[in-house]
Amino acid sequence: MVNIKKETNHDIFVWDLPPELENIYGVVVHYCLSARRFDKGMICKGFKLEDEKGQLIIDKMIERGVIAHQDDKGDYFISDIYNHSDYLLELERKEDEEKAKKKKEEENRVDLHKPLFFIAIVVFMVSLYFLIREPVSLLILIPFSIAAGAYSDRLPKGVPAVIVIAICISTLLLVNSMAPIFGDKYDAKIAIESTSHQVGGNNNVDRDLVNTSLDEPSSSATQPAKTYTKEQLNDMVNSDNYPDQLSPITQDSSSMSFTDCKNSALEIYNQVIGEYPGKRVVDSSILFIVKVWTNDGVIMVSCSEPDQKRVITQSSYK
Repeated sequence: MVNIKKETNHDIFVWDLPPELENIYGVVVHYCLSARRFDKGMICKGFKLEDEKGQLIIDKMIERGVIAHQDDKGDYFISDIYNHSDYLLELERKEDEEKAKKKKEEENRVDLHKPLFFIAIVVFMVSLYFLIREPVSLLILIPFSIAAGAYSDRLPKGVPAVIVIAICISTLLLVNSMAPIFGDKYDAKIAIESTSHQVGGNNNVDRDLVNTSLDEPSSSATQPAKTYTKEQLNDMVNSDNYPDQLSPITQDSSSMSFTDCKNSALEIYNQVIGEYPGKRVVDSSILFIVKVWTNDGVIMVSCSEPDQKRVITQSSYK
Protein backbone atom coordinates (compact mmCIF):
# COMPACT_ATOMS: atom_id res chain seq x y z
CA MET A 1 0.00 0.00 0.00
CA VAL A 2 1.42 3.38 -1.02
CA ASN A 3 0.27 6.57 0.70
CA ILE A 4 -0.01 9.50 -1.61
CA LYS A 5 1.16 12.93 -0.57
CA LYS A 6 -1.42 15.56 -1.24
CA GLU A 7 -1.80 19.32 -0.73
CA THR A 8 -3.04 20.35 2.70
CA ASN A 9 -4.56 23.65 1.59
CA HIS A 10 -7.75 22.69 -0.23
CA ASP A 11 -8.83 26.33 -0.49
CA ILE A 12 -6.29 26.91 -3.24
CA PHE A 13 -6.93 25.27 -6.61
CA VAL A 14 -4.65 25.57 -9.59
CA TRP A 15 -6.76 25.68 -12.76
CA ASP A 16 -4.04 24.30 -15.01
CA LEU A 17 -5.79 21.38 -16.72
CA PRO A 18 -6.47 21.77 -20.44
CA PRO A 19 -9.96 23.23 -20.97
CA GLU A 20 -11.42 19.99 -22.36
CA LEU A 21 -10.22 18.06 -19.28
CA GLU A 22 -11.25 20.76 -16.82
CA ASN A 23 -14.78 20.57 -18.28
CA ILE A 24 -15.10 16.84 -17.51
CA TYR A 25 -13.05 16.81 -14.30
CA GLY A 26 -16.08 17.12 -12.00
CA VAL A 27 -17.86 14.23 -13.74
CA VAL A 28 -14.74 12.05 -13.46
CA VAL A 29 -14.47 12.77 -9.71
CA HIS A 30 -18.14 11.83 -9.20
CA TYR A 31 -17.49 8.60 -11.08
CA CYS A 32 -14.47 7.80 -8.91
CA LEU A 33 -16.31 8.71 -5.70
CA SER A 34 -18.98 6.18 -6.63
CA ALA A 35 -16.48 3.50 -7.53
CA ARG A 36 -14.24 4.17 -4.50
CA ARG A 37 -11.58 2.03 -6.18
CA PHE A 38 -10.30 2.58 -9.73
CA ASP A 39 -7.28 2.69 -11.95
CA LYS A 40 -6.16 4.77 -14.88
CA GLY A 41 -7.49 2.23 -17.38
CA MET A 42 -11.05 2.59 -16.01
CA ILE A 43 -10.93 6.38 -16.40
CA CYS A 44 -9.47 6.25 -19.91
CA LYS A 45 -12.00 3.63 -21.04
CA GLY A 46 -14.99 5.23 -19.34
CA PHE A 47 -14.33 8.70 -20.72
CA LYS A 48 -12.56 7.70 -23.95
CA LEU A 49 -9.33 9.44 -23.02
CA GLU A 50 -5.80 8.89 -24.18
CA ASP A 51 -3.43 7.42 -21.62
CA GLU A 52 -1.59 10.73 -21.18
CA LYS A 53 -4.79 12.69 -20.54
CA GLY A 54 -6.03 10.05 -18.10
CA GLN A 55 -2.81 10.42 -16.15
CA LEU A 56 -3.24 14.23 -16.08
CA ILE A 57 -6.65 13.86 -14.41
CA ILE A 58 -5.29 11.36 -11.86
CA ASP A 59 -2.38 13.72 -11.06
CA LYS A 60 -4.85 16.55 -10.54
CA MET A 61 -7.04 14.38 -8.25
CA ILE A 62 -3.94 13.53 -6.19
CA GLU A 63 -3.01 17.22 -6.05
CA ARG A 64 -6.50 18.18 -4.92
CA GLY A 65 -6.73 15.46 -2.27
CA VAL A 66 -9.29 13.23 -3.95
CA ILE A 67 -7.04 10.13 -3.91
CA ALA A 68 -5.69 8.85 -0.54
CA HIS A 69 -3.43 5.92 -1.53
CA GLN A 70 -2.57 3.37 -4.19
CA ASP A 71 -2.18 -0.38 -3.68
CA ASP A 72 0.43 -2.71 -5.10
CA LYS A 73 -1.78 -3.55 -8.08
CA GLY A 74 -1.93 0.11 -9.11
CA ASP A 75 -5.51 0.74 -7.98
CA TYR A 76 -6.33 4.13 -6.45
CA PHE A 77 -8.56 4.67 -3.40
CA ILE A 78 -10.68 7.71 -2.55
CA SER A 79 -9.71 9.68 0.55
CA ASP A 80 -12.15 9.34 3.44
CA ILE A 81 -11.66 12.97 4.40
CA TYR A 82 -12.07 14.46 0.90
CA ASN A 83 -15.02 16.81 0.64
CA HIS A 84 -16.02 17.27 -2.96
CA SER A 85 -18.25 20.20 -2.04
CA ASP A 86 -15.11 22.28 -1.45
CA TYR A 87 -14.20 21.83 -5.08
CA LEU A 88 -17.73 22.58 -6.22
CA LEU A 89 -17.81 25.74 -4.12
CA GLU A 90 -14.48 26.84 -5.55
CA LEU A 91 -15.72 26.08 -9.05
CA GLU A 92 -18.87 28.08 -8.40
CA ARG A 93 -16.80 30.96 -7.03
CA LYS A 94 -14.66 30.93 -10.15
CA GLU A 95 -17.74 30.97 -12.39
CA ASP A 96 -19.19 33.86 -10.37
CA GLU A 97 -15.96 35.78 -10.83
CA GLU A 98 -16.08 35.18 -14.58
CA LYS A 99 -19.70 36.37 -14.72
CA ALA A 100 -18.88 39.48 -12.65
CA LYS A 101 -15.95 40.21 -14.94
CA LYS A 102 -18.11 39.91 -18.07
CA LYS A 103 -20.83 42.05 -16.51
CA LYS A 104 -18.30 44.75 -15.67
CA GLU A 105 -16.93 44.66 -19.22
CA GLU A 106 -20.46 45.05 -20.60
CA GLU A 107 -21.14 47.99 -18.27
CA ASN A 108 -17.89 49.66 -19.32
CA ARG A 109 -18.62 49.10 -22.99
CA VAL A 110 -19.99 52.24 -24.64
CA ASP A 111 -23.60 51.74 -25.70
CA LEU A 112 -24.03 53.60 -28.99
CA HIS A 113 -27.66 52.59 -29.43
CA LYS A 114 -29.23 55.63 -27.76
CA PRO A 115 -26.85 58.26 -29.24
CA LEU A 116 -27.38 56.80 -32.71
CA PHE A 117 -31.15 56.88 -32.17
CA PHE A 118 -31.12 60.62 -31.34
CA ILE A 119 -28.72 61.37 -34.20
CA ALA A 120 -31.07 59.55 -36.58
CA ILE A 121 -33.99 61.69 -35.37
CA VAL A 122 -32.01 64.91 -35.90
CA VAL A 123 -30.86 63.84 -39.37
CA PHE A 124 -34.42 62.83 -40.29
CA MET A 125 -35.84 66.21 -39.20
CA VAL A 126 -33.12 68.13 -41.07
CA SER A 127 -33.80 66.02 -44.16
CA LEU A 128 -37.52 66.81 -43.93
CA TYR A 129 -36.70 70.53 -43.72
CA PHE A 130 -34.82 70.45 -47.03
CA LEU A 131 -36.80 67.75 -48.85
CA ILE A 132 -40.12 69.56 -48.28
CA ARG A 133 -38.83 71.97 -50.95
CA GLU A 134 -39.37 69.09 -53.39
CA PRO A 135 -42.38 67.30 -51.82
CA VAL A 136 -42.24 64.35 -54.22
CA SER A 137 -38.93 63.36 -52.61
CA LEU A 138 -40.81 62.53 -49.40
CA LEU A 139 -42.14 59.46 -51.22
CA ILE A 140 -38.59 58.11 -51.01
CA LEU A 141 -37.63 59.21 -47.51
CA ILE A 142 -40.74 58.38 -45.47
CA PRO A 143 -41.57 54.84 -46.75
CA PHE A 144 -37.96 53.61 -46.48
CA SER A 145 -37.55 55.13 -43.01
CA ILE A 146 -40.79 53.50 -41.83
CA ALA A 147 -39.60 50.15 -43.23
CA ALA A 148 -36.32 50.44 -41.28
CA GLY A 149 -38.29 51.13 -38.10
CA ALA A 150 -40.67 48.24 -38.73
CA TYR A 151 -37.80 45.73 -38.86
CA SER A 152 -35.92 47.25 -35.91
CA ASP A 153 -36.79 44.28 -33.67
CA ARG A 154 -35.16 41.87 -36.11
CA LEU A 155 -31.94 43.86 -36.50
CA PRO A 156 -29.05 44.35 -34.06
CA LYS A 157 -29.20 47.42 -31.83
CA GLY A 158 -28.10 50.59 -33.60
CA VAL A 159 -28.44 49.16 -37.12
CA PRO A 160 -31.93 50.66 -37.82
CA ALA A 161 -30.65 54.11 -36.79
CA VAL A 162 -27.66 53.78 -39.14
CA ILE A 163 -29.98 52.69 -41.97
CA VAL A 164 -32.25 55.72 -41.44
CA ILE A 165 -29.23 58.07 -41.44
CA ALA A 166 -27.97 56.50 -44.67
CA ILE A 167 -31.43 56.81 -46.29
CA CYS A 168 -31.67 60.49 -45.31
CA ILE A 169 -28.22 61.42 -46.61
CA SER A 170 -28.64 59.43 -49.84
CA THR A 171 -32.05 60.99 -50.52
CA LEU A 172 -30.74 64.51 -49.89
CA LEU A 173 -27.81 64.07 -52.27
CA LEU A 174 -29.93 62.38 -54.95
CA VAL A 175 -32.67 65.01 -54.91
CA ASN A 176 -30.21 67.91 -54.75
CA SER A 177 -28.40 66.58 -57.83
CA MET A 178 -31.66 66.65 -59.83
CA ALA A 179 -33.47 69.65 -58.32
CA PRO A 180 -31.37 71.87 -56.01
CA ILE A 181 -32.77 72.08 -52.48
CA PHE A 182 -29.72 73.56 -50.73
CA GLY A 183 -26.38 75.20 -51.49
CA ASP A 184 -25.34 77.78 -54.08
CA LYS A 185 -27.48 76.27 -56.82
CA TYR A 186 -30.56 76.51 -54.65
CA ASP A 187 -29.74 80.14 -53.79
CA ALA A 188 -29.41 80.92 -57.49
CA LYS A 189 -32.73 79.20 -58.18
CA ILE A 190 -34.49 81.26 -55.49
CA ALA A 191 -32.85 84.42 -56.78
CA ILE A 192 -34.19 83.80 -60.28
CA GLU A 193 -37.67 83.01 -59.00
CA SER A 194 -37.77 86.05 -56.77
CA THR A 195 -36.48 88.67 -59.18
CA SER A 196 -39.97 89.39 -60.51
CA HIS A 197 -41.10 90.12 -56.94
CA GLN A 198 -38.19 92.36 -56.01
CA VAL A 199 -38.64 95.39 -58.24
CA GLY A 200 -37.17 98.38 -56.39
CA GLY A 201 -35.36 101.60 -57.14
CA ASN A 202 -32.13 99.82 -58.08
CA ASN A 203 -33.92 97.49 -60.49
CA ASN A 204 -35.64 100.42 -62.18
CA VAL A 205 -32.21 101.95 -62.85
CA ASP A 206 -31.05 98.62 -64.26
CA ARG A 207 -34.00 98.41 -66.66
CA ASP A 208 -33.43 101.93 -67.87
CA LEU A 209 -29.77 101.17 -68.47
CA VAL A 210 -30.59 98.12 -70.57
CA ASN A 211 -33.52 99.72 -72.37
CA THR A 212 -31.34 102.57 -73.60
CA SER A 213 -29.10 99.98 -75.28
CA LEU A 214 -31.81 97.81 -76.85
CA ASP A 215 -33.50 98.30 -80.17
CA GLU A 216 -36.84 99.14 -78.54
CA PRO A 217 -39.13 102.18 -78.71
CA SER A 218 -37.86 103.30 -75.31
CA SER A 219 -34.21 103.36 -76.42
CA SER A 220 -32.27 106.60 -76.42
CA ALA A 221 -32.09 108.75 -79.54
CA THR A 222 -28.34 109.24 -79.10
CA GLN A 223 -26.52 106.44 -80.92
CA PRO A 224 -22.92 105.36 -80.34
CA ALA A 225 -20.33 105.15 -83.07
CA LYS A 226 -20.93 101.42 -83.68
CA THR A 227 -24.12 99.35 -83.34
CA TYR A 228 -25.25 95.83 -84.19
CA THR A 229 -28.64 94.23 -84.62
CA LYS A 230 -29.61 91.43 -82.24
CA GLU A 231 -29.31 88.93 -85.10
CA GLN A 232 -25.73 90.03 -85.76
CA LEU A 233 -24.86 89.89 -82.07
CA ASN A 234 -26.29 86.39 -81.63
CA ASP A 235 -24.36 85.11 -84.65
CA MET A 236 -21.10 86.70 -83.44
CA VAL A 237 -21.33 85.51 -79.82
CA ASN A 238 -22.50 82.01 -80.74
CA SER A 239 -19.50 81.64 -83.06
CA ASP A 240 -17.11 83.06 -80.40
CA ASN A 241 -16.39 86.00 -82.72
CA TYR A 242 -17.08 88.72 -80.17
CA PRO A 243 -17.34 92.38 -81.31
CA ASP A 244 -14.45 94.66 -80.39
CA GLN A 245 -15.09 96.85 -77.36
CA LEU A 246 -13.87 100.16 -76.05
CA SER A 247 -12.67 100.51 -72.46
CA PRO A 248 -15.44 99.86 -69.92
CA ILE A 249 -17.10 102.81 -68.18
CA THR A 250 -18.53 102.37 -64.70
CA GLN A 251 -22.22 103.24 -64.74
CA ASP A 252 -22.99 102.34 -61.14
CA SER A 253 -21.01 101.31 -58.05
CA SER A 254 -22.97 100.84 -54.86
CA SER A 255 -22.94 98.90 -51.60
CA MET A 256 -25.39 96.02 -51.67
CA SER A 257 -25.78 92.60 -50.10
CA PHE A 258 -24.53 89.72 -52.20
CA THR A 259 -28.02 88.23 -52.53
CA ASP A 260 -29.63 91.53 -53.59
CA CYS A 261 -26.80 92.11 -56.04
CA LYS A 262 -27.33 88.72 -57.64
CA ASN A 263 -31.04 89.44 -57.93
CA SER A 264 -30.23 92.75 -59.60
CA ALA A 265 -27.78 91.11 -62.01
CA LEU A 266 -30.29 88.41 -62.88
CA GLU A 267 -32.92 91.08 -63.51
CA ILE A 268 -30.69 92.57 -66.20
CA TYR A 269 -29.78 89.15 -67.53
CA ASN A 270 -33.42 88.04 -67.77
CA GLN A 271 -34.38 91.24 -69.66
CA VAL A 272 -32.23 90.38 -72.65
CA ILE A 273 -31.73 86.60 -72.63
CA GLY A 274 -33.64 84.90 -75.42
CA GLU A 275 -33.48 87.98 -77.62
CA TYR A 276 -29.91 89.15 -77.14
CA PRO A 277 -26.88 87.05 -76.15
CA GLY A 278 -25.93 86.85 -72.47
CA LYS A 279 -23.55 84.88 -70.32
CA ARG A 280 -22.94 84.06 -66.65
CA VAL A 281 -19.22 84.63 -66.52
CA VAL A 282 -18.76 83.64 -62.87
CA ASP A 283 -21.24 82.01 -60.49
CA SER A 284 -19.72 81.12 -57.13
CA SER A 285 -20.45 81.69 -53.46
CA ILE A 286 -18.26 84.81 -53.35
CA LEU A 287 -18.41 86.25 -56.89
CA PHE A 288 -21.19 86.56 -59.45
CA ILE A 289 -20.73 88.21 -62.87
CA VAL A 290 -23.13 88.40 -65.82
CA LYS A 291 -22.45 89.87 -69.24
CA VAL A 292 -25.00 90.87 -71.88
CA TRP A 293 -24.51 92.16 -75.41
CA THR A 294 -26.92 94.93 -76.49
CA ASN A 295 -27.24 96.96 -79.70
CA ASP A 296 -24.71 99.64 -78.74
CA GLY A 297 -22.43 97.92 -76.21
CA VAL A 298 -21.71 95.32 -73.56
CA ILE A 299 -23.15 95.57 -70.04
CA MET A 300 -21.41 93.70 -67.21
CA VAL A 301 -22.71 93.39 -63.64
CA SER A 302 -20.27 92.21 -60.94
CA CYS A 303 -21.26 91.17 -57.40
CA SER A 304 -18.67 90.67 -54.66
CA GLU A 305 -19.61 88.89 -51.45
CA PRO A 306 -16.50 89.99 -49.46
CA ASP A 307 -16.99 93.64 -50.48
CA GLN A 308 -20.81 93.54 -50.38
CA LYS A 309 -20.71 95.67 -53.51
CA ARG A 310 -22.29 95.86 -56.97
CA VAL A 311 -20.50 97.34 -59.99
CA ILE A 312 -22.15 97.92 -63.40
CA THR A 313 -19.94 98.74 -66.37
CA GLN A 314 -20.76 99.47 -70.01
CA SER A 315 -18.40 99.10 -72.97
CA SER A 316 -19.27 100.62 -76.37
CA TYR A 317 -18.32 98.81 -79.59
CA LYS A 318 -15.40 100.03 -81.66
